[in-house]
Amino acid sequence: MADNNDDQKLKEAEERIEQMINDAQERSYSIIHDARDIASQIIEGAEKIAQEMRLQYQQEFESATQRQAKAYEEMLSHIRAEALSLFQNEVATFKKNLGDKAQTYSEDVASKLEAEWQKINQSVEEYKQQRLADIDTQIKLRVDEIAKEVLGKAISKEDQLGTVRQAIADAKKRHGW
Repeated sequence: MADNNDDQKLKEAEERIEQMINDAQERSYSIIHDARDIASQIIEGAEKIAQEMRLQYQQEFESATQRQAKAYEEMLSHIRAEALSLFQNEVATFKKNLGDKAQTYSEDVASKLEAEWQKINQSVEEYKQQRLADIDTQIKLRVDEIAKEVLGKAISKEDQLGTVRQAIADAKKRHGW
């Protein structure tokens, strides 16, 4: 009978151990499932933050590009007005000189004046082209600088966000935006 009682206790102990193993296994499956859910939520949150940051960077870049385009247009308008004024002054000077000298010179002088007029036009055109090239270069440099400030470098998201905010603040201070 003692053997029967020992066998019964052994069997009960085995059943309890088996139940404990089953319970532990179920808990481990539950923990793994919960961990997967948490990881999925973290990934979704990170993707949402990344998308928001991309959108913010894109908007900031577009805004900076629009500001630069407006500044470029204003500079071109100023150069056109300056070139027109210069041209009008040159024309007025030329007409005055032509009127004064027309009375005293022959057709030979008129051909010399035409050559001078072409030189002036060429100089004005070269001046305009040089000014446009200088402004274009300045704009390209500013766009590159703003792109670098807006887009940032390969750094952590927190550092990148801080760098972008600082760059925008610096740009506002430097350019009075």
